[in-house]
Amino acid sequence: MRIISGKWRGQVIKEVDRDKTRPTTDKNKEMLFNILGQYFSGGSVLDLYAGSGALGLEALSRGMTHCYFVDSSFQAINTIRENLMKLKCHEGEDIILVKRDVRSFLSQIIHKRFDLILADPPYESDDYEYILSTIAERKLLAPRGILVIETRNDTILEPSYHYLSLTRERVAGIAKFTFYTNQEDAS
Repeated sequence: MRIISGKWRGQVIKEVDRDKTRPTTDKNKEMLFNILGQYFSGGSVLDLYAGSGALGLEALSRGMTHCYFVDSSFQAINTIRENLMKLKCHEGEDIILVKRDVRSFLSQIIHKRFDLILADPPYESDDYEYILSTIAERKLLAPRGILVIETRNDTILEPSYHYLSLTRERVAGIAKFTFYTNQEDAS
């Protein structure tokens, strides 16, 4: 697994044990970020079910300046920490690792909005609806922000949740990426 583009382009990063996770492939990650836009000029990203941190690290490499990595697994958090060290990047005010269940994290985070939220729950998870409705109800996505949730390709999600509107779906093999945009007025 590697960083596709940006300041850490080509850097190989450590993966979490594949017996316990289903990481987003490099090909799908490249497709995802081609849709999102090649580069960002600042902003904050929330990487839910972070695993190795590959999606959040890709966003940071392409210009995001703040990232929360959330995963309930000690192994995942330690892998993200190792990947950050390899990239000479450190935890701190701008990069926060949260070892916590995603439902618990979403229900308790306050006074924070993200420009980009990336959610890659296990395909057999029943968290999809909870994630979308909680992010919408708690207004965790900034105005004009984008939420991307990866599911199995046959999963059907609602077209809207409060101010979140489904704007695009892209199937890639067994995966489907569903994009929601915050339609809330930024003013």
